[in-house]
Amino acid sequence: MIVFRNAPLRPRGLAMALGLGVTLMIAGGVHAEPKVLAKIDGVPITEDDVNDALQDIGPGLPQKLDGPARQQYALDYLIDMKLVAKKAAADKMDADAAFTRRMAYYHDKLAMEALLTDVAAKAATDEAEHKAYDEAAKAQPPVPEVHARHILLPTEEEAKAALARGQSLLDYLSEKARLAWSKTAYIDSLTQSALDFMALGAGQSLGLTSSSLPLSFVPKDRRGSFATAAKAIYPDMTKEFEHWLAGDQAHLAIAWVMGFKPRGDDARPDRGLPPLTKMLAGDEAEVLTFVYGPAPVSGWKMLAADPVKLAKSNGLWEAILAVSDGVIADNSRKPDSTPRGYLKKEWAAILKEDNPPLSVEPRVLILGEQDVDTAIHVAFESLGADIAFEGMCNPPGGDWSGISFRWSPDTPEHRWLTLPRVSAEGAKRPDHVFALFGHGNKPICLCIESKEKIGLLDANIGPRLKRYAEALFDGMPSIHRTQKGADWSIYEKEWVLQPISFVSAGAYPTSSSTAPFAGSKSGTNLDMQIAVKFANDGKSCELYLRGDTSTGKVIAKKLQSHQTWGSFVKVILVS
Repeated sequence: MIVFRNAPLRPRGLAMALGLGVTLMIAGGVHAEPKVLAKIDGVPITEDDVNDALQDIGPGLPQKLDGPARQQYALDYLIDMKLVAKKAAADKMDADAAFTRRMAYYHDKLAMEALLTDVAAKAATDEAEHKAYDEAAKAQPPVPEVHARHILLPTEEEAKAALARGQSLLDYLSEKARLAWSKTAYIDSLTQSALDFMALGAGQSLGLTSSSLPLSFVPKDRRGSFATAAKAIYPDMTKEFEHWLAGDQAHLAIAWVMGFKPRGDDARPDRGLPPLTKMLAGDEAEVLTFVYGPAPVSGWKMLAADPVKLAKSNGLWEAILAVSDGVIADNSRKPDSTPRGYLKKEWAAILKEDNPPLSVEPRVLILGEQDVDTAIHVAFESLGADIAFEGMCNPPGGDWSGISFRWSPDTPEHRWLTLPRVSAEGAKRPDHVFALFGHGNKPICLCIESKEKIGLLDANIGPRLKRYAEALFDGMPSIHRTQKGADWSIYEKEWVLQPISFVSAGAYPTSSSTAPFAGSKSGTNLDMQIAVKFANDGKSCELYLRGDTSTGKVIAKKLQSHQTWGSFVKVILVS
């Protein structure tokens, strides 16, 4: 039985799916401290339990989820967790050796953190704090997986002074600012060994300027034990790679790269992680890139057979290999016959050209999705601020840091930050978002999906694009400003969503040799199609607009009628 006090009742779908009977009822009366918020089979969940849960899951919750809503989320999380744990115990899933081993690991880790917190509170000076840390660390069993880190944050002035003396950033961080670090990942193809390696990273590496970014580093005096533990996780690791991993002459910076979407295509933002790691770590450190995303089988095989060819044909692998001294590959799609670890000598050929020849031609050689993105961005911007407002532009040239929207040219700009890839069930983040004005008494939110080929548009993509924007705008914006260039302010008012019409569109290139929409698939359920035909010199383009729904036809006709399109673009309406 579950007993709630002052908590709204909600369906417990997870429990029902597992076949667990749940009875809910409102409780009254006054509870002694700590306050009991719920009971499961007589076992209470208290405010202290909720606070413990928030320390664990709080950093991953949306910033806009605060106050009572944040507390309620944590309570719901605990209820679901305890119900599922009960089912798991009934199925004896907590009786195997792996479960016992991980329980022992987390017990020791929590014990160390408790001891470090206690001794740090008693340390009055920086020197005393270091001494307290060292004494606490010595008191722990010499098991590599359980080394925790305490956060020591000196002043900004000390940091600048150390860097001015020529001390490397990683030396400084390992001596003066030990940032606890951890990595979580949620992809279907994630292996147990990848999870174990992430746990090893959380235990033995420090945050590279942050506790949450997928960047960390192993201090050089820890690399030996780190390599030993890594070898235990990956018995197929070669002795040569293990020897490099254990080197104690330099700190080891690690870029944790998923890199690939579920279908195997590149996750382009991840291309920046290895270069950023190298930039922060400097030439004095060595860089390891851990790739755990679902790269296609052909990619893993090419990495093993010809990494230079792979780097020249794939931008993500080029970014990884250009700055990495070593790479560890781990994903369920990786063939067992391919190596676990790779060293720089295997792709050094791509780094030997100190002055590579430039071969830039002033013409478009291959048209792709990025060209479509550029055409959409430049063309709609040319309409003018009284007709169109760009809320998001697909990189390169744009950013995914947030989506903005205006309800009219004269109203403030509201911006939603930290975009999820999926904002709600059945939703897909658009590549472009525009606010269009002058289409009645409410603005149009135009959500565009761009592809390099017309046939790559997913089934039912239209409603999914609109659903993403609808779900995002239902929540309170993060920041707002009065006009472009003005300072941003945190949005703290009560949020009331004003009326919007949501319209979806697909955009892709076409050529002079084919009809604009040749090869289009049924079932995308888009409101509008945008085919982009580029001139041979790449200096101008034609946008072919076709409405596929009654709303799409109206919007396409209205867009074609505008007289303010730039001289480089011609808009053609196709019925």
